[in-house]
Amino acid sequence: RQWELALRQLGSMYLLSVAPDELTCLASLSACASSAQWRAALSLLRNAAGLRPGIQAFNVAARAFQRLGQWQISLFEQARIDGLEPDVYTANAELGACWDGQWQAALAIARRLRESGSEGDVVT
Repeated sequence: RQWELALRQLGSMYLLSVAPDELTCLASLSACASSAQWRAALSLLRNAAGLRPGIQAFNVAARAFQRLGQWQISLFEQARIDGLEPDVYTANAELGACWDGQWQAALAIARRLRESGSEGDVVT
């Protein structure tokens, strides 16, 4: 339950008035992703007080979504809304979540990647 420990430590930082940086949030997001805790990852992205997560944070959270096939939640679009430019890693993680016959969602993700001007890779 490393993800729970990571989130508790992050919460303790706020209680002690220590502002976590993006690296601290990335570590917590990574712990959530490794444990497929996509709800915790999404909550952390939305509630990172005082932090504006970068695209790496979205990519790490997308890994958690990928592990459980949570293709309905588009971090690609959320990153754009937050003023970030999603990259090939964001798209690949979302594509990986479409493993259960969600070919229409996969095509939409590939289309968004192309429209953003990003080039795909071997996975995409």
